Amino acid sequence: MRATRTAAALVGVLLTGTVLATPALANDRTGTQTISHEAAAAYAKGKVVSKIDLNVREKPTTNSKVLRTVKPGAIIELRCKIIDGRPVDGNSVWYRTGSKGWVAARYVENLSYVKRCDA
Repeated sequence: MRATRTAAALVGVLLTGTVLATPALANDRTGTQTISHEAAAAYAKGKVVSKIDLNVREKPTTNSKVLRTVKPGAIIELRCKIIDGRPVDGNSVWYRTGSKGWVAARYVENLSYVKRCDA
């Protein structure tokens, strides 16, 4: 376990020149490794760059119901992305937020790598 986390940190240093944080792992009573609550909640971040409030939608399309809005300049959690959503100003990428909902990537500057959503 320790060797694996050390190796992951070393790879991060070699690839980026900086130390990358690795998820905190723990063993439950069955011996199964689990990710801690804090590590599981560590989503990528994005900054809202729209000039007006950004709609957080139920589905990755502008025709979907608006669940809430986010103020310009706000930092939001980005769980994952799809690259074949309904285009907004030519950009077909949509981000699933850390909480329920989707935002158009056209109006969000991702501040760290955002993984693709599972199929």
